[in-house]
Amino acid sequence: MNKEIIMNPDILPTLEEWRLICKMVKQQREMSDDEIKQVYGKYFDAKNCDWLHIECIRAILKKANEK
Repeated sequence: MNKEIIMNPDILPTLEEWRLICKMVKQQREMSDDEIKQVYGKYFDAKNCDWLHIECIRAILKKANEK
């Protein structure tokens, strides 16, 4: 199901559009590099979060999602 929704700040989405948005968000299973760094920064120095850390975190998340 690929349906684009163009958000206009002057109007509110319909109930059906909100349901579609919620469904798309629930289906999202991957975090961006920035999202990973943001969470990493809550526990460690985010400056030390390099490519290797991000790939390792992504592998852990993938494994967790498989279970």
